[in-house]
Amino acid sequence: MKAIEIYKSVNSYISSNYSFLGLNKKREIERLVFEIFKKYKKIDFSILPKYINYEQFKRQLIKMRYPISYKYYPLKSFFLGKLDLDDDEIWKEDEFFEVDVVVEKNSNFIDIVDRLSKIYKIKSLNVVDSVKNVIKESTKNFNYNYRKRKFYILDEKFDFIKSCPCTSNCISCGYFIINLGFGCPFDCEYCYLSGYQNVDGIIINTNIYDYLKKIREMKVSSLLRVGSGEFTDSLVYDNITNHSSKIINFFRNLDGIVFEFKTKSDVIDNILNEKPCENVVISYSINPQYICSEFEHGCTTYKKRLECLEKLVKCGWKVAVHFDPIIYLDNWKKLYRECISDLFSFISAKDIRWISAGTLRFYPHTKKIIEKRFPDSILLDFEMVIDFDGKLRYPFLIRKEIYNFIIENIKKYNFPLDKFYLCMENSKMWKEISLSPSFKW
Repeated sequence: MKAIEIYKSVNSYISSNYSFLGLNKKREIERLVFEIFKKYKKIDFSILPKYINYEQFKRQLIKMRYPISYKYYPLKSFFLGKLDLDDDEIWKEDEFFEVDVVVEKNSNFIDIVDRLSKIYKIKSLNVVDSVKNVIKESTKNFNYNYRKRKFYILDEKFDFIKSCPCTSNCISCGYFIINLGFGCPFDCEYCYLSGYQNVDGIIINTNIYDYLKKIREMKVSSLLRVGSGEFTDSLVYDNITNHSSKIINFFRNLDGIVFEFKTKSDVIDNILNEKPCENVVISYSINPQYICSEFEHGCTTYKKRLECLEKLVKCGWKVAVHFDPIIYLDNWKKLYRECISDLFSFISAKDIRWISAGTLRFYPHTKKIIEKRFPDSILLDFEMVIDFDGKLRYPFLIRKEIYNFIIENIKKYNFPLDKFYLCMENSKMWKEISLSPSFKW
C-alpha cells in the first residue's frame, strides 16, 4: 500500500474519531499511527490502544512505534512533527537535456560554459552583475527536485576555507573545507542537502586560485586535511570545472596539508591524467550494493565505485573510504560484511589512507523533506530518535553495535585502527567501542 493512501486514511480516521483533541495533539497521533501502519505496510485501526487520556494514549503509540528506544529515551526524544505529504513533491527520475545558465560578468566563465555546452544543451545564458541577487529573487518557491536544470557560475568573494562545522559535542576529525560549489546532482534519499539547500540551481565557483592562495596562507603546526566535499560532490562536475588538475599541481609542492576529493562519481579522468601526488587522496563513499541501488539514485554504481578505487590505486594514487551514512536494515550485517569483503578484494588495506564510519543522521526538518520526496521509502521506518546534538539518529545501542561490527570486519583484512575514525560521534561512543581519537591522516 502506498504511503499517500495510508496518510489519507489515517488523516480521515484521526479527524473523525479524535475530533475532541486539539490541533497539535491530533498531529502527533496522526504521525505515530501513520508511521506504525507504514512500517508494517497495512492499515488496521483495531490494533490501536484504547483511548483513556491523551498522555497514556500517546505513550502507548510511542511504545508501538519505538519498541527499542522507548525503554531508554525520554518522550521529548521522539520526533512528532506535522505530517505533510504532497503528490506534487514526490521525486521522479528527472530526464532533462536543457539547462539555464546564469553567469556573473566578472567571473572566468567562458571555458566552463564551453565545457558545460558539450554535456547539456544550454536553453538560456544570462550574464548578470550579481548572481547572488538573481538567486535571492528566483529561489522563493523552488522545487528541490529540479535544481539540476540551472547552473549559476560566479566567483566566491568571502567564504574560502573554514573548519568543518562538526556537530556540537562530537569529537572533531580536524577537517577543513573549501566550498568550490554548492549543490549535487545525485538524489540520495538521505542527503542532508535536501533540507539545507535554498538555491534553485547548482553553483560553480570559478576562482579556484583564490581558494588555493588562502590555503597557502594557513599556518600549519601539524598535518592538516582539507577537502571540497561538504556542499557538493568533489568530482561530479570536474569535467566541467577542471578544478582537480589545478588542485593536484598546487598540493604537489605544499607540505603539511593533505587534500581530499570525496566522491560517489566516476569522473576521474582528469586525476588519472595527472602524475600521482603523495598528499592528495581520492575518497569514495561506499555502501552495500542493495543500499546504493535502493537509496542512492543517480549515483555511480556500487561496482563502478570499487573499480574506480582499483584503477586509482593501480595508477599510484592514495585512496580513502567512507562508510557513511551506514543504513540500518533488517539484514544490515550480511550487507556490510559482503561490502567490506568486496572492498578488500579490489584494493588492499595498505593502499587505503583512512576509513571513516558514520551512521545515518539528519535534523528533524530534513525527515519531513525525505518523507515528501520519497514517501514509500523504508529508510525512515527504522527507529531514529532526537539525540545529543538535536539530530535524528539510531538509538545508541544500535549505533554501538554497528561500529563494533565495522571495526571487527575491517580488522580481518589487517586495516590499522589508528587510521579509522567515527564521523560526528560523541566521546561517549568513542569510549564505548574502545577507539582512540588520535587517528592518523
